[in-house]
Amino acid sequence: MYAEIKTNIDADMFQCALDKLAAWAKEWQLQISVGKWSVMHIRPPSVEKDYYLNGLSLPHTTSIRDFGVVVNDVLTPCSHIASVTIIIIIDFL
Repeated sequence: MYAEIKTNIDADMFQCALDKLAAWAKEWQLQISVGKWSVMHIRPPSVEKDYYLNGLSLPHTTSIRDFGVVVNDVLTPCSHIASVTIIIIIDFL
């Protein structure tokens, strides 16, 4: 999920969306792998808040891997390049 959070109201609306997702999953008897979720703020956040899914606090992180691409909180490619470089070095050993 993605949301632009500029105010406390935005943060509350995002938490509400997480709660609705959890309710929908429960209604359809689907499990959400909360351990695969995390919160990443891109640029210094104007509102910093903890978010919860199924009653569990989502951890904050500075980088996330999505579809094999590493994205960091300052949107530079250095984290992705470093992870790819390590994989290439290991493959050649």
